[in-house]
Amino acid sequence: MTTLEIKSDLQKRINSLGRNKLNEVKGYLENLEQEDVELIDWLNLSIEHRNRMNESIAQLDAGRFTPHDKVMKELRKIVKNA
Repeated sequence: MTTLEIKSDLQKRINSLGRNKLNEVKGYLENLEQEDVELIDWLNLSIEHRNRMNESIAQLDAGRFTPHDKVMKELRKIVKNA
């Protein structure tokens, strides 16, 4: 297969994927680009864990999270009132 054929094949496959699988592919590519290939660790996770991590990443990307300082402030209140 030529490089062009490989790229075309990958594009077709990517276009058919749902959001969760797209996030997985994105993670693989980011690791490869950084030459930080921890792919074996990722693949050793269950599908459920990978899906949950991808959901968490999507939530972070969408700005749906509580900042660290706010969490710490709330925890200090709880501990102080315990």
